[in-house]
Amino acid sequence: AEGVLNIGTGSSITLLDLIETLGRVAGVKPSLNYTAPREGDIRHSAMIPERLQQVLGAIPSTPLEQGLRALWEQR
Repeated sequence: AEGVLNIGTGSSITLLDLIETLGRVAGVKPSLNYTAPREGDIRHSAMIPERLQQVLGAIPSTPLEQGLRALWEQR
C-alpha cells in the first residue's frame, strides 16, 4: 500500500478510559490533572477502517486492553 495506513477498528474510546486502561496494563494509578478544554481540542474521533479493509482484507479485532498488554509485555 502506498501512503499512510492507520490501524484501528473504527470504534472510539474516551481519553479517560484509555488512561484507565493504560494504568491497569502498567500496574499504576495515573495521576490526573483536569483543565479546561483548549481551542482546537478534538472532542470525538474514530478512524474509518475502509482503506485498512481494502489493503489487509480485514479489520483488526484485538480488544484494546489485550493489544496494549501485548505491547507492554514486549518492552
